[in-house]
Amino acid sequence: PEWAMVNAAGVSDITKVGVAGTDIFYDPHQPGFRQYLIDVATEIVTNYDVDGVRLDYVRYPGSNYCYCNLHKADFQAAYGRLPVTGDPDWDTMRFNDVTSLVSGISSAVRAVKPLCKVTAATWRTNRTMYQSPTAWLENGLLDAICPMQYTSDLLVFEDRVRDLDPFSGGRQI
Repeated sequence: PEWAMVNAAGVSDITKVGVAGTDIFYDPHQPGFRQYLIDVATEIVTNYDVDGVRLDYVRYPGSNYCYCNLHKADFQAAYGRLPVTGDPDWDTMRFNDVTSLVSGISSAVRAVKPLCKVTAATWRTNRTMYQSPTAWLENGLLDAICPMQYTSDLLVFEDRVRDLDPFSGGRQI
């Protein structure tokens, strides 16, 4: 429960346990949580005959998260102020948290099984989700992204995916 994200009002996602139709997000800034997911991914590729690991929900649920005590303390130690929504340094910290998680999982998986593919479901517009899918591709952290393109218009879908291609680092979208 201490890894659950906390919104700006101070309410932990753990309070959503048992509420139908809700998601509980955990904070990638929490070292224990990051290590737990890295360990799970490592266990999967070590003990099972898999060709890939796909990450989903590897993000923040929005700009109103995570205001847990650890996150606030670390931000204040680094910048001398408390975080507020819209602060570019606060945004950067959260982007870095998610990228650190993706990097840790990717490195651990490839250390065990170098040819194992690592992919992620990502949002096309990721400003408030704090994902960097094109950077993850360009830097080789992921082998492919699966952009979540929710539209019934095939032309819109194709245009959105095509817009990502120049930033793919030669990897799959």
